[in-house]
Amino acid sequence: MKQKILTFMVCLLAGITAIHAQTESESSIVSFIKTADDWKVLESMSVSDNKVVYTLKDGSQLTADVTHGQEAELPVYNAIYCVPGTLGTPLLAEYSQSGQLILMGTANQNDIYQPENLDYSKKNSITSVDISHLDISTVTGFRGFLQEYTNLKRVDFGGKIHSNVTDLYQMLHWCTSLEEVDFSGCDFSGVTVYTNFLNNCPNLKTIKAIRCNDATLEILRNALSNVGLSGQVEIVTTESTSTTTE
Repeated sequence: MKQKILTFMVCLLAGITAIHAQTESESSIVSFIKTADDWKVLESMSVSDNKVVYTLKDGSQLTADVTHGQEAELPVYNAIYCVPGTLGTPLLAEYSQSGQLILMGTANQNDIYQPENLDYSKKNSITSVDISHLDISTVTGFRGFLQEYTNLKRVDFGGKIHSNVTDLYQMLHWCTSLEEVDFSGCDFSGVTVYTNFLNNCPNLKTIKAIRCNDATLEILRNALSNVGLSGQVEIVTTESTSTTTE
């Protein structure tokens, strides 16, 4: 398959860093670690003499002492570069070493819908998903997008849900460990279906809705009320203040 050089802009923690990675012409996983100087694409890793050896894409190596256990290992993050029509939820579910996934590139509607057969042992290792770097400008529905990701604790939509989106049916249904969702900058004014949008999310504590319009806030409040979470979840509407759902 023809290969090409893709430039990834990754925003994680406090910084924005460019990552250059060689990838196939279909959706693929890029693993990377944070070094003292930069983000580095990871080629492979192995254990030798109580050390984890990280071989990077540029040919260099890093080591981490694991004499005192796994906590000494460097965290490995995974980014999925999505080529339209080839992502699909199986790819989202199959790869997570750190539990944190970042989606980049461009997705179309077929990339969003949840397929029937997933490896739940891998799916349930995911604790956070960041789609703030994903172009979803042509997507109009998120039906079942992250349904039953039972160990998922945090999702950042990065303001990507736009006014042409109409369907949020069961988008976060049965995310039983979910604690925080960031919808800041999102626009739900076109949404007509949101049944079970937040159903069975008993640990949900915070929804960030900074810079959201009244229609979006109304749907969020209604969605919480519909599943008995009113009064439990704080809706943060500005950087410094918040409102609690009634």
